Amino acid sequence: MVALRHMRDPSPAVRREVGLLAYLAAYGRPAVEGAVHSFVDAIVAEQDEKVIGTWVLMLRPLLEKEHRIRDALIGWLDHPSADVRIEAVLALGVHDTAVLVDRFYDKMLDKLVSDPDPRVRGVACSHLSSTGNIAAIPQIEARLSDPTTPQPILHGCFPGLINAWLAAHDPSPTAYELTLKLLERRPRAPLMPPNRGLELFRWFSSNSARTQKLMPFFEKPRVVAAFRSCHRPEGGPADPIRGAASPRRAR
Repeated sequence: MVALRHMRDPSPAVRREVGLLAYLAAYGRPAVEGAVHSFVDAIVAEQDEKVIGTWVLMLRPLLEKEHRIRDALIGWLDHPSADVRIEAVLALGVHDTAVLVDRFYDKMLDKLVSDPDPRVRGVACSHLSSTGNIAAIPQIEARLSDPTTPQPILHGCFPGLINAWLAAHDPSPTAYELTLKLLERRPRAPLMPPNRGLELFRWFSSNSARTQKLMPFFEKPRVVAAFRSCHRPEGGPADPIRGAASPRRAR
């Protein structure tokens, strides 16, 4: 219980350090009476950027069963720190959590449209389709087709488009076709396809149960040809999130 008391310590540095110990006190064995309630109360009350950044990975396994922690992260979507808002979107955007969030699509769309930081808008775009809402596809397409779209948003929307069919519980043929058209488009635009997104193809396996859902529309030779065409020479545009250029070579 000592760690739980220190989750309300005036020093953010102390709160950062005791988070994991408090988590173990609340959810470990043997259970400590009242520990879960004290732990969740501290999470809900926290607003320090660095403390939240330290705690957020610890909280992800709890999001499906602790609605008050989900509500705290929903509140962090409007935190003054862009880094906190990004962490909140990433945590809430996992499918099994997203489906539990009331009006999840509307919340992500609001971040995509109105957040002042393009990094947050990009991360929101990458999770816009997490619940399978087909309204996400035209929103993603509009930004990928607009030459004025900031690069961080392109780098979020493209994986969001791919996930709408490659990783979705209900794969979208529309998203698949749009992905292939963007990869096949010539002449190639300087930032298209973005550095981010193509790595998702590494997870494709024709033997997986998830990929079997794609078979009614998936054309492997076409996908392979489009993927291999996405070579960008040395010195190509830098990834705005990773910071360094990410050249790819055809195989």
